This record gives sequence, C-alpha cells and structure tokens, in this order.
Amino acid sequence: MTGDDWLNSSKTHTAFLDHVEEQLGEEIAEEWQRIKKKYPAAADATFIKVVGQLEESIAKEAIQRQCDLIVIGPHRKTKRLFNLKMEKGLRARLKNSKLHSLLPCPLLIAPPGTLKG
Repeated sequence: MTGDDWLNSSKTHTAFLDHVEEQLGEEIAEEWQRIKKKYPAAADATFIKVVGQLEESIAKEAIQRQCDLIVIGPHRKTKRLFNLKMEKGLRARLKNSKLHSLLPCPLLIAPPGTLKG
C-alpha cells in the first residue's frame, strides 16, 4: 500500500492506534515522574488515565471523586511543523463553554510557566 492507503486496513489501523496509545502512555508516565520529582507533594496525588470525550470525562471523574476543585494547565500556543519545534503529546481541543456547564465544582486554570521543568 502506498500513500494514505496504509491506514485503511483494520489490522494496520488497530496496530497504529495501539502504538499511539503506548507512546502517549510513556510520555504521560515521564511527565508524571518529572512532576513528582519537582513537586514532592504531588506524590500524594492520584494519577488516573481516562479515555473519552474530554469535557465529559473530566466532569464524570469530578462527580465520581466528589472533587472540590479541578486544576488544568493553560492553553498552549500551536507549534508549526516547519520549524521542527513540536512539543510531545497531543493537544486536546477543550470547549470551555461545554466543560463549565458540566462541572460540579470550580475550575482553576494554572498560569503559564508554573510547571516548566
């Protein structure tokens, strides 16, 4: 297969999705270890991995865990491919208006630069 046809096979598609999930899992684990090392109090926090629509997943977990506050990172500017300075990970497209209506508690957005390592 050539061009975009390589992803049309269900076996190849599944293998690719498994690969992406594994890569993201590794990146998340590395980031979590970095945060715990830099901020020892984070060791008391519970890290969870949830798959699903972003807004619904955050709200569902907040309800289940009876959260008093949700903290998320700030918006990241888009990096362009041609300057080869892409950051690791995928950028989620969070819809604030949708998220706010679902949340059972306040939302705090961490200011830029607070978790730089």
